[in-house]
Amino acid sequence: LERVVTSIEKDGEPVWFRGQGNYSWPLLPALLRTKKVPNELSLLRRFQQLSFALPPSPPTKEWQWLFLMQHYSIPTRLLDWSESAPVGLYFAVCEPDGNALNKDGALCCLYPSRLNSLSSLDYMPAFDVDTNLLNPYLPTLAESPPATRKPLAILAQRTFPRMVAQSSVFTIFDRTKQTLESLAGTPPSKAIA
Repeated sequence: LERVVTSIEKDGEPVWFRGQGNYSWPLLPALLRTKKVPNELSLLRRFQQLSFALPPSPPTKEWQWLFLMQHYSIPTRLLDWSESAPVGLYFAVCEPDGNALNKDGALCCLYPSRLNSLSSLDYMPAFDVDTNLLNPYLPTLAESPPATRKPLAILAQRTFPRMVAQSSVFTIFDRTKQTLESLAGTPPSKAIA
């Protein structure tokens, strides 16, 4: 793993890692993987209604709700990544219960600054995602019909223990089913795990 990570690091540029239990899965968030996309706003409202017992204190911002939903496996337009290669590798080879997978997994790598440059954005190192730039991606502000915004790499305040443990970072997608692979024009870096 160290050899792989060393080979992809370039001049201190950040690299994010995503482990997937199946090598053939596209880099697309759960909400967009289905033929009929669920009503995202309904999922958010229902989760808010039923989840006040989950965190020590309920989220106060819509972004925090989305991050909490993501970590409870509710479909969102967020795709999980980690700043830790070992965390990514874990998810490539293990089921959520820790048992080994019986399929070839993948360890995917992403240069977040390069992804954001496709949208003419500088890499956003701030830990506050509640900005005018990102707000159009929120379920309550999403346009209908969907806009064609490109996915963005975002850093989030790690307000929940699972986010801290997993060194969580995310890509946020618009409501179109455009995979990260299609943006690059070439397959992303994937190593079979």
